[in-house]
Amino acid sequence: MSVRRLLPALFALGLFLSVLGVKAVLIARFGSDLPYWDQWVKEGEMIIAPYYEGTLRLHDFFVPHNEHRIAPTLVLNLALTVFGGQWDARVECVVNAGLHAAVILGLVWFAWRAAGRRYALGLAWGLVAVDLSGLAWENTLGGFQSQFSFVTGFSLLAIHGMLAPGGPRRVRWWLGLGCVGLASVSMGSGFLAVVPVGAIAALRLASRRRPRWPDAATLVVTVAACLAGWAMRAPAPWHKPIHAQGARDLIVYILQCLAWPHPSWIWPAALLWLPWTVLLAKRLRGQPVGSHADVVLAGGFWVLLQVLALAYARGAAATLPASRYGDVIVVGLVYNLVAYAQVQDGSARRVRSFLLPAWIAAALGGLLLSAVPVWRTDLPDVGVRNRLYEENVRKYLFTGDFAALIPDEVPLPNSSALQAILDRPAIRALMPVSVRPPLPLPAD
Repeated sequence: MSVRRLLPALFALGLFLSVLGVKAVLIARFGSDLPYWDQWVKEGEMIIAPYYEGTLRLHDFFVPHNEHRIAPTLVLNLALTVFGGQWDARVECVVNAGLHAAVILGLVWFAWRAAGRRYALGLAWGLVAVDLSGLAWENTLGGFQSQFSFVTGFSLLAIHGMLAPGGPRRVRWWLGLGCVGLASVSMGSGFLAVVPVGAIAALRLASRRRPRWPDAATLVVTVAACLAGWAMRAPAPWHKPIHAQGARDLIVYILQCLAWPHPSWIWPAALLWLPWTVLLAKRLRGQPVGSHADVVLAGGFWVLLQVLALAYARGAAATLPASRYGDVIVVGLVYNLVAYAQVQDGSARRVRSFLLPAWIAAALGGLLLSAVPVWRTDLPDVGVRNRLYEENVRKYLFTGDFAALIPDEVPLPNSSALQAILDRPAIRALMPVSVRPPLPLPAD
């Protein structure tokens, strides 16, 4: 291989291993091999135990989990359990870290093509810093959280594939449509991946004197896919108390998400999303933009739709967004950075030279301010909590004493439900090392 070809390959490998390594450090220091919260019922009781008992059906992977269908997560974790011989959340976390690293690598690769090497290198360092900050620690330390990587990866592949030149005449368009289906069964908001594609297809049709059939076909298919996704949604009436209770809750929560990585301060939202907004305005006016502008606009629009869905479903009292949503929201910052490079006219480039340092300062400053309490409080508390969970579950498995399953000190709030799951022979035989009873030794 020539040096010119070897260096990008080494850069890609280095970026992947850097992201994976940062997450591995967090998992080793603060994680646990013990499943947590919803995993016990959805994954253990409804998938893993039936598999070993011979009662698992294909339909079980698509049964809604609250508002979501999470089939890829369930398939992945079942496969890890079967091939690993134990139900080990730490193994799941490491594999999830690899999925996240692959998504990061794809985003940086796109930035390299759309914005150039300098933007891509800066973005790579920034995304490694985001993972090092631990802001999305719930996804890093939860074996059940791969759905965020799945919905992000499949959605962005759908956008990039269906907006490529040629439309349905190209294989990648059909692969993108398939990714829409996979995204739809990865999370409740997965079907929204088709909305940005349809919006860009409509924009292309409106901006041309003679409509082209690939864009028209794309628009028709995306409308049908969106209606199908809406029809298969899974309502969860028991979550109504945590829905946004009015316009104020909705707006404040959206602004907090757009101000990420420091959602406590709403004012940076306008600056952080200014590049994408400017690019959208220029595209609507028919002014010169880069060749990848449509994909950048669609990617940013996808993030906004996810934020809107999140604000509606979790915006009660305008509470701060949970850490697990950071892996989706950060994609918006990626497309905003690339949007700077897609603005082509000279005046915009001059303005960009002043705004880019301010944009970088706002993003990195917010990252630093948010990372300090995460490392001082959140992560150490999670580590202590996990050791307590392991101790109490271990006591129960060793002694059979229900009193060991103390409410709020075990990884499932309902102690009786946890006991019933632990007492199933298929589950008990798969318990990870931290809580597994000692192996019996022969007398000799």
